[in-house]
Amino acid sequence: MFEITQKIEEQLPAILVTDIVPLPGSEIRVDINRNEDVKALKSAEYYRNHVVVLLPIKDDKKSPSIDTYHVRAMVAKIVLNMTNPNGSRRVKLQNLVRCDILEFVLTTPHLQVKFTTMPSINSSLDEETATLNLIKQELVSNNKMMPVLENKDVILAALKKGLSSTEFSDLVAFNLSINYETRMKYLLEIDTTKRLKFILEDLQKQKYCSG
Repeated sequence: MFEITQKIEEQLPAILVTDIVPLPGSEIRVDINRNEDVKALKSAEYYRNHVVVLLPIKDDKKSPSIDTYHVRAMVAKIVLNMTNPNGSRRVKLQNLVRCDILEFVLTTPHLQVKFTTMPSINSSLDEETATLNLIKQELVSNNKMMPVLENKDVILAALKKGLSSTEFSDLVAFNLSINYETRMKYLLEIDTTKRLKFILEDLQKQKYCSG
């Protein structure tokens, strides 16, 4: 339904994800407590082929409002939806493609948004290739890089798979040990070349700090 290379406009139910920055190609697990989000999940499962929009927010202990949501969001597929002992929902989601929110169509009984998908672009193939090679060299040859990765086995496996630059940039970015604000730049940036540069910068910062 949603191709990572095609730009399309759609409407879907939306849920909030707190303190998580979803990136394409990754899976996330979240606990859903808000009644509106539970209803959005049900609507997505029953009527929209288990596809939902994720709205990332920073947990500031206040009630979220529409004007605090990021315009950039994530289209995701519901892989698992189970009920926790306390009545909340534990949901596993497969992140598909970035999207930009055009309009909040509904706010009750749950959020529904109109959006357009935002496939990655490649501004400079030469820079992209060169930066990708530098990142791979750092990951393979420098053991100091591994502590900054949350799942080094996933990254090491990805190095052998021959993923595209776009897929690789999102995978590495999602597994970097960085804070919410730093990771958000990877969601906001649709240019693969720029995301790769961000990764190299973040790796080198960690290398300097740990050196």
